[in-house]
Amino acid sequence: MGLAHVSLAQLICGALAGGTAKPGDKSISAEARHGDTRFGICSTTFLEGAFRTDYYRIDITFNDDDSAPIWRCAARHRRSIIATPVRCDESRPNTKPAHGLAQGRRSWLAKSHVVPELNRFDEWKMNELPKTISTVDDACTFIINWFGWSDDLAGSQITLPFVVPQAIQTLNHRLGRLWEDPRACGDVNIFDSQDTLISPHQYEAGPDGVVKAIWENQGVWGCGFKPETGAQLWVTGCWPTDEGCPPTRDDECDAAWRPTQDVIDTAVIFELLQHAVLASVDCQYDDEDEKPDEADRLLWAFAPWADFSGFWTNKDQSLIRMQGWGWAMTARR
Repeated sequence: MGLAHVSLAQLICGALAGGTAKPGDKSISAEARHGDTRFGICSTTFLEGAFRTDYYRIDITFNDDDSAPIWRCAARHRRSIIATPVRCDESRPNTKPAHGLAQGRRSWLAKSHVVPELNRFDEWKMNELPKTISTVDDACTFIINWFGWSDDLAGSQITLPFVVPQAIQTLNHRLGRLWEDPRACGDVNIFDSQDTLISPHQYEAGPDGVVKAIWENQGVWGCGFKPETGAQLWVTGCWPTDEGCPPTRDDECDAAWRPTQDVIDTAVIFELLQHAVLASVDCQYDDEDEKPDEADRLLWAFAPWADFSGFWTNKDQSLIRMQGWGWAMTARR
């Protein structure tokens, strides 16, 4: 059986979070981002100015003993951050199968008890979540601070016969001058250190309507979008699947462009952080399965990639650790 779609509403912050699950999954995750036209967070005039919600996520873990599942929620706000672990301590099973969740499991209607201490549960270090990058804008801010750049690298206006996703517009607004002048920040080329983030000024729609936006350095995979489907991510080749690692053989890769359940923001953030590591003066590769203890703060991870631990940093953000798929890199400044 294939993947099933999961949608969860969070009415207080006006979020409709989405994710995917397959039969037998013991945990599911759903996310929503501000401005996303697929799984977005809406706002009001007051909330936009005083308490804007940029990101919402909920993780649900099902226990092997069929007891009440564990719910974990996190929301990131523009002017304050809330990360609240929730455990369902009273529950009763529903009589109908859970739609879109692990097959054979029962859905639960539960009375939730909100635990006020942010780090009460050891299984998820909630006090680290405020450091998580959740948007392309966040990633740009981190990179500007990492390299000590001036926050004045806006590119020229994008003029195309089709609409470009907000993630690309944001990237152009924050770092776009590096497309036009790769030497604007010395030897650091954040758009072409490994793979290539194609300049939006060079975008062209192919015969199938896909606009190529990112291309792997050996042509193994590519990412793009279709203007008529908005920010939806389209991929070709051996792009990591929802099950985790990319295929290990070329003959397992699909060369045709295909839609995913995600948005192009994911690919852009991944590439920006990977390039930040590779473009750093002090960058070391290793094949260790565990990250160093000092890399204890999560920068960014993508839940469906089960074999990718994510990008991590330390308290003073003087290192970036990229961990997953059997290898790792550490950059220091």
